[in-house]
Amino acid sequence: MEAWIAWMQEYKISAVKKTNRYTMLMLYFIVEVCINNAFLLMRYRQSYQKTKKRLMRELLAGQTHRNEISVIKRQNPSKCREQGRRKST
Repeated sequence: MEAWIAWMQEYKISAVKKTNRYTMLMLYFIVEVCINNAFLLMRYRQSYQKTKKRLMRELLAGQTHRNEISVIKRQNPSKCREQGRRKST
């Protein structure tokens, strides 16, 4: 057993384990700080907020348009057939 302890002290196995643990911990904190900084930068940039609002409006308009078409199809199936024929000609 004493030989094992001497070998561990000689090669500093326990120090290597600590170093790996602290290295991973530091990398985790660096990544966390980067994510927080990116979030704050995007939050305070007016151009990003305008772009995000515009994108949300476009997506909602597209979804609304699809919903309106499906309601029209359910209410007036004959009109949808006529519109389909006009497009194909």
